[in-house]
Amino acid sequence: MGHVAYSGLKNPGLQPPSLLTSPSPFNFTFCGMASQARITGGSSAAPGQWPWQVSITYDGTHVCGGSLLSEQWVLSAAHCFPSGLEVKLGANQLDSHTPEAEVRTVAQIISHNSYRHEGSQGDIALLRLSSPITFSRYIRPICLPAANASFPNGLQCTVTGWASFAPTVSLLAPRPLQQLEVPLISRETCNCLYNIDAKPNEPHFIQEDMVCAGYLKGGKDACQGDSGGPLSCPVGGLWYLAGIVSWGDACGAPNRPGVYTLTSSYTSWINFHGADDVILGDTGHLAGTAKGDKETGSWSILEESFPL
Repeated sequence: MGHVAYSGLKNPGLQPPSLLTSPSPFNFTFCGMASQARITGGSSAAPGQWPWQVSITYDGTHVCGGSLLSEQWVLSAAHCFPSGLEVKLGANQLDSHTPEAEVRTVAQIISHNSYRHEGSQGDIALLRLSSPITFSRYIRPICLPAANASFPNGLQCTVTGWASFAPTVSLLAPRPLQQLEVPLISRETCNCLYNIDAKPNEPHFIQEDMVCAGYLKGGKDACQGDSGGPLSCPVGGLWYLAGIVSWGDACGAPNRPGVYTLTSSYTSWINFHGADDVILGDTGHLAGTAKGDKETGSWSILEESFPL
């Protein structure tokens, strides 16, 4: 394995949110390690710079992003599904062959049952890969924050994906992975911003399971194609999955920062589903099962009713 330089905050007063102390099905031993520390807003990422970033594809076309949690689990957004899906890991350029990339079919999708539409709670989904992945310099998991852990407002985090972060610019082939540094914004401030010039019949509410990040002047933001991807925050030398790209009012509009699912609101839900015998066997907590198959494998979607 190549040399990995830890990147993160140098502020000794900011301590990392503690990882789960109870037995967990997820392996955090090598989580949150990025291969490069320097980030430039709106630039192309280097291969392996964000090794937990995955591309979720349908019939070979990129539809959403996701984050690798362990050898066999990926976290994404509920609004990306259902579909017949594959997951590409370790890729840097979508339109060219990446020798370090690996592809897995999706064996199972677990979407939170509270998700109904854009802006509603529960925009989160777990994907179980058809077979475990082998970690490498280009493929490794991100750290999952403890349940209800909070990140300080103003913390500079990074959103990554294969859509252009400038709304008037198209991302051209070979479509390299993009990265954008964005500051966290308090939920209260975000609520106020989203109701500036809002249509009377379309009020926006930033729910408790959401976090905002971006710039008041607009111009740079996550956009279509980034959905489900990670908002990675550096704390104590490691990167944590603070949020999942969820929704927003246009892309990069003034006073409309990006809205992300707050991952720590669902750590217990994620941990609850991190074992095959629970996911496949405990139907007392599962409802609304749909199944399908493709030539490359099979998938199933389970809408889950485990309370927050």
